[in-house]
This record gives sequence, C-alpha cells and structure tokens, in this order.
Amino acid sequence: MDKEILNDKEEWILVYISKLSNQATDILDSQFVNDYITRFKPKFTHVNWGAHKCKEISRLLAGLYKKGHLTRFSIGLGLNWQPGFPRWVYSYELPKE
Repeated sequence: MDKEILNDKEEWILVYISKLSNQATDILDSQFVNDYITRFKPKFTHVNWGAHKCKEISRLLAGLYKKGHLTRFSIGLGLNWQPGFPRWVYSYELPKE
C-alpha cells in the first residue's frame, strides 16, 4: 500500500467501509452514497429510485483501488437489473490481511 497522504474524502471512505459489516460497498449502495453526499456536498444527479449518481464517488473508489487501499470485484445485478441501471458494478472492499 502506498504511504502517500490521503485526502479527507479518501480517509472518510476507508473509515466508512471499515465500519460496514461486510466491509464492502459500491456506487449503488444508497446509504453510502447518501452519507457521502450529506458529508461532502458534491455534485450529483438526483434519482427517484436507488442511489443518486455521483461521479466523484466513482473516481475516489477507483483511485483508492489503484493506490492499493481497496480491492474490487465485479458483481452482476442479474435478475435484480432494471432499466436505467448498469448490468454490473465494481464492489470495493478493504484488502484482506
């Protein structure tokens, strides 16, 4: 893992994930997205059903993965897929010790 200094948003994401029972999240996790929006007030697109769309969160999660602070795996929505949603997303989790 890089020893670089993380910004407040990156630190918040890592702490947030560490407190989750499964220690994983993704961009369709409404509670995660809502909590991030409440905390940092980023630009986002409101949706009536599901998680709001926030490109900033996607960039931060991908950046934390590239820096080695998170691992990721893809998950398909399968039978839960609905029009307007992606067919799969990356789920991010803390690296296993």
